[in-house]
Amino acid sequence: MIELKIYTPKGIEHEEKYDSIVVYDQHSGSFGVLSGHIPVISTISNGYVCVKTGESEKFIAVKGAVFKMQNDEASIVSEEIAIGESSEDAMNKLKESYLRRLNENKERNVELALAENELKKQIKKSKAGHI
Repeated sequence: MIELKIYTPKGIEHEEKYDSIVVYDQHSGSFGVLSGHIPVISTISNGYVCVKTGESEKFIAVKGAVFKMQNDEASIVSEEIAIGESSEDAMNKLKESYLRRLNENKERNVELALAENELKKQIKKSKAGHI
């Protein structure tokens, strides 16, 4: 069994043991690891990981990640992850999360700009800096 831990800026987001792990990257292709595999380290710019235990499998979409495997311990450090029933499901969840976060950031930027304008008005109205 391979112990997999996935780290994101939020901390450990996933931790479980699997029989096999297959890493898929849009740019560099794919590779798989089993228990006893030689040490390996690889980047995953945009892709997913298929993890299997017996007949059960999960797909974990990752963005901007590093995969490391040594002594039956695997780790992924990623900007963000999404878990799905299929590779398409996981990738769609990751895309939805990204778009949701993008919209939240846009809303925060609008609120910040409004607050900044109000602050400028108040400074001008108070004649701060004028003697």
